[in-house]
Amino acid sequence: DRARNHINNYVISFKQFLTEADTDWKSGGDHWGKVGDFEFDVSYVKQAANNLPRVSVHPSEIKYDIVDQPTVDKHAALMKAGDWKWDEEPLLAQKTWVDNKGQQQPISVMDGNHRVAAAVQAGLDEVKIVYVDELLEKIKAEGNKKVVRPAGEFNYRKGDR
Repeated sequence: DRARNHINNYVISFKQFLTEADTDWKSGGDHWGKVGDFEFDVSYVKQAANNLPRVSVHPSEIKYDIVDQPTVDKHAALMKAGDWKWDEEPLLAQKTWVDNKGQQQPISVMDGNHRVAAAVQAGLDEVKIVYVDELLEKIKAEGNKKVVRPAGEFNYRKGDR
């Protein structure tokens, strides 16, 4: 019990530090996804993309970044057991994008990096994605700073929004 209390106090202190320090982490806060030179409020994009068609794609065709391997392991175990519901929360992806050298790149995930990595790890043949290219362009054109901003415009600090 003493060891558990020590660990719990450490986790609480660490979360408090991250929340109050000048970091990109915000407990229970916004989730922004970077696409090209812009960042989008992912919850807004998810809501706006809710009625867009889902497409099946082999996970190896998708570019992704892993942040937390334990999360990938947990998701992969659920996927192997058949307990993952792709239709409830499909991946948000950009069908085409151009890198800083002007080269067209493969499908890039805006939201769902851990899920793609888990699907690859679980050996799945397909994942459900929603292409949000046109939606992101529309959101950028609207210019609402609450849902889109130039990448790196501000840090996530307590009270920024």
